[in-house]
Amino acid sequence: MWDLAHFDFLHETILRNLAHARVAIAARSNDYHIERPHSALDYQTPADYARTLNTAIANRRKQ
Repeated sequence: MWDLAHFDFLHETILRNLAHARVAIAARSNDYHIERPHSALDYQTPADYARTLNTAIANRRKQ
């Protein structure tokens, strides 16, 4: 679902051609979905949350 942040990106970014659009959108998507902290994950990035979760699972299996 598109939210205000997506629309801001489109309005603030000059996309010169299709290749540039693909690169810019991929970079924005990566930032938005992977590197940006999420409130639903207690303001952790998805990568940090996954690392924390995987460590907890591994520690539980060792018990």
